[in-house]
Amino acid sequence: MRKSLLILGMFCCGFLGLPDNVLAGGYEWGGLGPRACGMGGAFTAVADDWTATYWNPAGLTETEGIGFGIELLQPNYKGKDGNSIANLDPADMSVTQGDIFARVYPVEPTSFENTEISGHFYQPCMGGFIDLMGIKVGAGFYVPVGNWMDWDDTLMDPTNAEISASYFTSMWLMTGNLSIAKEIIPNLSIGAGLNGLYIKNKFEAKKSYEGSSNPLLIDYDFEYKTEGKGYGFEGILGVMFKPLPILSVGAVYRTGSEINLDGSGNYSQTLAPPAESSNYTETFYHPSTYGVGLTFKPTAKILISADWQRSNWSTWKTVMNFETEGVGLRDKDIDWGWEVTNRYRFGVEGRLTDRLALRTGFYYDGSPAPDEQISFTNIADVDRKGIALGAGYEWAKLQIDLLYEYQWGDRSVNDIEYSQRVNAITLALSTQL
Repeated sequence: MRKSLLILGMFCCGFLGLPDNVLAGGYEWGGLGPRACGMGGAFTAVADDWTATYWNPAGLTETEGIGFGIELLQPNYKGKDGNSIANLDPADMSVTQGDIFARVYPVEPTSFENTEISGHFYQPCMGGFIDLMGIKVGAGFYVPVGNWMDWDDTLMDPTNAEISASYFTSMWLMTGNLSIAKEIIPNLSIGAGLNGLYIKNKFEAKKSYEGSSNPLLIDYDFEYKTEGKGYGFEGILGVMFKPLPILSVGAVYRTGSEINLDGSGNYSQTLAPPAESSNYTETFYHPSTYGVGLTFKPTAKILISADWQRSNWSTWKTVMNFETEGVGLRDKDIDWGWEVTNRYRFGVEGRLTDRLALRTGFYYDGSPAPDEQISFTNIADVDRKGIALGAGYEWAKLQIDLLYEYQWGDRSVNDIEYSQRVNAITLALSTQL
């Protein structure tokens, strides 16, 4: 019996070394700045404040003097996977589905029971601009993309064994930007910038089985953990054109980047010692994005804007190479077959007085992932819709902006329901001298 368990455990090790956490449409957040996001993120043809380095660097030519802004974003997230996380026989596990837990004993359930996750975090961003010898210069620091998930569950099998599992993943792509812009002919401006990228990710899955009333079902523990970080660069180009005083057109292109990460991994399955550890290298395929925007100003107090944006998720891959490849720590080279996604954004800003402005917006972000890849362990991904309500107030030389966003999405795959709900509040302070 012990020999059979050892062979089974080694097989599970080899299979479990394959999956990796996958980042889907939820990887891209709504954008930077409560004014822009209050208009649903339709800001490519506006971009006239401290957030221009993110939305469209050509918009820096619309700023005056010296300016600086800082914001704090707090998203509150809830997600649901109607099937929870799988605990399948090794032969039934899927790499692209993100299956990570193996059913070692036939008495174990084929899935866990906890179908919901929730959490919140705080995210600061900042930026500024200045006029230097007729050239507009802007800089910013922000976290435009990322993901986070923290799940755990405990249940009993028919032999009264306690099965506990936990799954944690996080990824943050921090961006530092330096941009310049200039009006090359009347009403036509161009801008360009360089994004310095720093990525840090962490993945950890644990499972334990203990206390069975059947003496043949031996206690075991499983752990798979990776943690890495890396640096890269991305270019950003922007154009702003005003054919009429009441009409603006903007376009932006971000090159994307292949970021090289260095990290370490650990694996253990007590039914099949020894434990493994190794350094690894990974290539992170940050997708290129581009978009165009249109802004119409029918009166001096009303601004209407619309954006179409696209992300080239077709390049998304997982390429990971361990210095010492083992049974559990396995090299990966996976092309996920994702689609290019479209995002549609609409917004309105109305000035009630010279000091007070109200904003609202709507956006739709498509998912790049096919049905067969949807699960908690792949960041349950849905087509996302969102509404935004915001306000801005000027006091002396200080601008205060407040934003509330509600984002939702649902998806059904083989009668299994997946959903995301996000409530987010953003506060920003800015000044222009």
